Amino acid sequence: AAVVLIGGGVGGWFLLSNRNGTANVNSSNTEADKNANSTNASGGTGGTTASTVESLSFWLEVAEAGPNGDSARVAPVVAFKSGQSFKFHFTSRRDGYLYIIGPGEDFKPTTFLTAQPVEDSGLESNEVEDGVEFAFPEDEEGAEHWITLDKKAGTESYIVIFSPTQLTTPAFLNEEAGRELSASEQKELDDFRAKYKANAPTTNVINGGGTDPFVSVKVPQAAESEPVIFDV
Repeated sequence: AAVVLIGGGVGGWFLLSNRNGTANVNSSNTEADKNANSTNASGGTGGTTASTVESLSFWLEVAEAGPNGDSARVAPVVAFKSGQSFKFHFTSRRDGYLYIIGPGEDFKPTTFLTAQPVEDSGLESNEVEDGVEFAFPEDEEGAEHWITLDKKAGTESYIVIFSPTQLTTPAFLNEEAGRELSASEQKELDDFRAKYKANAPTTNVINGGGTDPFVSVKVPQAAESEPVIFDV
């Protein structure tokens, strides 16, 4: 799945907007998120199968996209407009840690979320709990935080890493977020992805039938204890 931007991109690393008020969005876990028999648009299923198990699920919250100007819940297969703001919502099936690398200034790979989140992300840690929704960026009292797109057109890809344990390598995942990766660090990231290529997860968009849209991320059962790496 990819975030498709029509007349919009993500320059200048990620621009976190502060807005007063509280987002009007259903942020609770739905029964469909937990239902192993949920059916997606392409005929796949959520939950556990004979050879795979759901590691986590996620959806995107888009600011001012609802019928009354409130935020809206979408799966990351919709077109985004220039200047539009959004955030991630993840729900893991076990305790662990999340990392996000996305397009920064001039679309260069930049750390969005690491073991040391930036202050304006609203987070103090990248730790997630089993079954507890994790938003990035996270709202704070009196302010909302968003990833805001710029005016450049394109399709932006975000690398999401979920690990049951805090990662010590690549080292930049333990440094403060918001930093552009050097050429050697990009190579290190490529090598890290190649290491777990055989365990690549599958993603299924769950939408329709009265179910709030989300994406189910499944991994081979034998790889449950290893890092999960996928693109949004």
